[in-house]
Amino acid sequence: MYAPLAGLELVASRETEASVATSATKNSEEADLVLQRLQTISEAQRILVLVRQYMHQWAGSTRARVHSERHLSEMLGPDAVTVFSAGGTLLDELSKAVDNLRPGMQATAAIQSRTALLTLGRELYKGDRVHTSPITGEVHQVNSEKHALFAFLDDLWTQVEPDRKLMIEKAIAVVDAAHDLGSKAKNPTAITSEEAEVAVRHVYAIARAICFAGGFPPREEAQASA
Repeated sequence: MYAPLAGLELVASRETEASVATSATKNSEEADLVLQRLQTISEAQRILVLVRQYMHQWAGSTRARVHSERHLSEMLGPDAVTVFSAGGTLLDELSKAVDNLRPGMQATAAIQSRTALLTLGRELYKGDRVHTSPITGEVHQVNSEKHALFAFLDDLWTQVEPDRKLMIEKAIAVVDAAHDLGSKAKNPTAITSEEAEVAVRHVYAIARAICFAGGFPPREEAQASA
């Protein structure tokens, strides 16, 4: 990329020098030809600069994406990239929570994981305000995002094959714990780094269950409703 640009600059410099050195003997037609060549070289230089800028941006964004995907996989396992891709913007806060699992940021990570949990309930459940669990038979008022998530997971449980039901049941089992840890983090000194990591892993387990049960909407539909 740099070699062609340098070459064009050298050619332009020589054309300019030749034009000045022989300007006294050139006729108008020859001068026009030199001017056209200089303009062509100038335009080629401009295009190469734009291409170089684009390549720099592409390389930077690709490096950041690869780093992010590797971090997710190292932290949450090999399915993480698939889960976050399927969840899209619904998992934005959970992605931030993973990034904040570092010293001094544990409270922020736990709160963000709780926000992601509530987002899942609010955005995914479209059912009635009164819900009967197909698993326990209990009747619940769906009056919060957390209860909406319970109801959504219940409904998802009825739709999946038998070999997927245990995965949904395990997700249901950690909803309360994930929510409570996120609430606990509202007092930054009350939650440990270990607890914050548990909160993030719980919410990821819920998202993973939804992903592999086909519970996330298609990306086009999710973007249209955003």
